[in-house]
Amino acid sequence: MEERIIKVRKMNREKEDYQRLLMTEDAENRLLGKIALCLEKGDLDACVSDAIALAKKMEISPQRLLELSDIQNKAKQYKLEYILALAAAEGLDEKALAYNRAGRASYFLNNLERSEELYKMAINSDPNYVEAYSNLAVVLIHWGRKIEAEELLRMAIKINPNLAELYINLGNLLKDFGRNDEAEEQYHLAIKVNPNSAVACFNLGNLLKDLGRKIEAEKQFRLAIKADPKNAGAHNNLGTLLSDLGRVNDAEEQYRLAIKADPNYATTYYNLGMLLKDLGRKSESEEQYHMAIKADPNYAAAYNNLGILLKDLGRKIEAEEQYRLAIKANPNYSAAYYNLGILLIDLGEINEAEKQFRLAIKADLNYSDAHYNLGYILDDLGRKDEAEEQYRLAIKTNPNYAAAYNNLGILLNDLGRTNEAEEQYRLAIKADPNLAVVYLNLGILLNNLGRKNEAEVQYRLAIKIDPDDVVAYYNLGVLLADLGRKDEAEEQYSLAIKADPNYAAAHNNLANLLRKEGRFSEAEKEVRIALDIDPLDPNARGTLGDILADEGWLDESEKEYKFALEHSDKMDDSAKSEIHNNLGWIYSKKKLCCNAKDEFFKARTIDPRNIKAIRNLRIVERIEPSSEITNEQIVISILLVLPLSLSIYFFWIAKLNETSFSALFMFFTATILFVLLYKSMGRFSVGPKGVEFEMSFEHRLAPAQTQTAKSISKFER
Repeated sequence: MEERIIKVRKMNREKEDYQRLLMTEDAENRLLGKIALCLEKGDLDACVSDAIALAKKMEISPQRLLELSDIQNKAKQYKLEYILALAAAEGLDEKALAYNRAGRASYFLNNLERSEELYKMAINSDPNYVEAYSNLAVVLIHWGRKIEAEELLRMAIKINPNLAELYINLGNLLKDFGRNDEAEEQYHLAIKVNPNSAVACFNLGNLLKDLGRKIEAEKQFRLAIKADPKNAGAHNNLGTLLSDLGRVNDAEEQYRLAIKADPNYATTYYNLGMLLKDLGRKSESEEQYHMAIKADPNYAAAYNNLGILLKDLGRKIEAEEQYRLAIKANPNYSAAYYNLGILLIDLGEINEAEKQFRLAIKADLNYSDAHYNLGYILDDLGRKDEAEEQYRLAIKTNPNYAAAYNNLGILLNDLGRTNEAEEQYRLAIKADPNLAVVYLNLGILLNNLGRKNEAEVQYRLAIKIDPDDVVAYYNLGVLLADLGRKDEAEEQYSLAIKADPNYAAAHNNLANLLRKEGRFSEAEKEVRIALDIDPLDPNARGTLGDILADEGWLDESEKEYKFALEHSDKMDDSAKSEIHNNLGWIYSKKKLCCNAKDEFFKARTIDPRNIKAIRNLRIVERIEPSSEITNEQIVISILLVLPLSLSIYFFWIAKLNETSFSALFMFFTATILFVLLYKSMGRFSVGPKGVEFEMSFEHRLAPAQTQTAKSISKFER
């Protein structure tokens, strides 16, 4: 019986406890509901007072309020956490924990001043409460008061030297100071205190990687993973390290393990996307970038790099969309503005590109690449003063920007400021002694200044740095031909052709060189190769005309010269003048005096310094037949007509045989024509025994070529 009574009583007690639990939960829910209503008024501290009164009324203990505050923290309900923690502090003797939690809530509510105040209250309440020291240090670091933060962390370590987290936080702070040796020491102390601290190993790995001690860093990342196999950050950073070491397969494995550990880890998808792009697996790379964006729709760098990938795939419109999404996600993302500018240049939207480069500079005033590329397009638009300003800003923000010195040199040379241009080229060489294009451009400048020996040195340096620099071989060939070193010039043209068999200008200039040596067959072969590459090239057509003229094929030569003139829009005036002069020479050979005069006149008009055209025009004007026939010529001709008429009459009446008549008719006819035209015939004689007209070739060689350093795309990692 007693057992049954005891059992009944026990059952009743359990039911009573359960009812008390239900009442407690109901009270807590009513408390939270009333606090929520209070929060609508927006005064947190007033809600604290209400919570204190309600908790007393509902018999909710301060300890339970503290527990509820922690529950609200986990639910990220930081306002409720703040109110409940301070309400708990009111009734607790040991208030440090409650103040610390209220400080934590204030930090997440971005009220750092209140957070600092509450952490200090926690420390005053319990000077040995190390968590408050650590949390207060975080707030001070946010304010930039790092010296005070370091002092607090050291005080916390002194209070409790067996807490690994304190050494980790101090190590992080010292790393921010650049005091890497001390930071490394703190991480090692954390590991000594807790050998299984994945965070300490992870942070030490990051520090060692930054210091270039990659093998040691790998060891620490692997220790972090051993301590916490699901540490996605450690897998990710180990993957990045292995990628830097060239162990791409291992890197890919680590990235995939990071994703397995945390399928929402956007950074790893992003890094894997970059790795796959570098491996040429572009479709897989695109997929990973999309996964990164899915995991974090505001991941600006992922949009940016997806844009770069799509541009490389030729999908430029889609690339533009991704760059604009990157900018939408982060309106201060200078690299996205910059890359969009590069893309818009490719799309021919120069004005819009200029706008994007300026926005990139607005977002980052020290963005040297943006200054450089803005200068590049302004130069092309003819806005030279603005271009010069941007190139100089690129150099100011990056004093070792060799390409900017080079392009500024080209611009100054175009403006005729050759001394300044030479200075910029030499500064470019100082900034980067291995940039071949600068030696090439300096060589061209020196050649134009008549300093040909110095120019030759620069061309040869360009070739030494870049043995495949076809333009350097070509320009050296032009220089050597000017110096009369024809065998060496031929060698350089041949090397240019070897480096690029489709370099039409080299074939053309080699043809000119061979023609001058009388090697017409070889010359014609080279110029026809040039015309196969570019059938409309007026320079090559002119060269072919010269070769045919030299070999006496006047009609064919005339045809080539006319074709060259029909397509001479892009020829400089000196070259166009020479073709007119040489066409005039052809007409002189064909004894078409008026046509010759017209061509010589056009040659002189186009280029008043074409001496050969001037001389030829002077000659043709001197020998041009007169259109006047004198009275004396007319009288003599009439007298000769009489015996001609008599011979016709006698032949008609059969008094003169056919043979005699033919002879007399031809004699008198020829004599009449001679009398009428003898003055003209005596003055127009072409060839070795008469007047010699001159062909000209000096300016029709394709000129030396300047190179502009290319615009630089920014690949954001």
